[in-house]
Amino acid sequence: MSLSTMAAPPIRFPARRSQSQKTPCAEWCGFVELYRLAAKSFSDAVEALPYSPGSEFDQAWQRAERARKNLDEARSALMRHEYTHDCSTRTEAS
Repeated sequence: MSLSTMAAPPIRFPARRSQSQKTPCAEWCGFVELYRLAAKSFSDAVEALPYSPGSEFDQAWQRAERARKNLDEARSALMRHEYTHDCSTRTEAS
């Protein structure tokens, strides 16, 4: 099976938060936005790879690698925040 024929499973978005769940803190929202932007940047960089001929391919590859590293860092920061702050899973009763 080639990668081009593989389709990612649909993303299931969570239902609305219940009344007992707190809204995540502003810092968490900021980390999510940084992660979203990093993911978009990585996606854009990878999309450009097939359209970068010859010597331009190396530059495009380096851009994609930098974007991938930024994405990894953004994800790590978000996960670290969730682990240490626990704001995304607490409820009003917690």
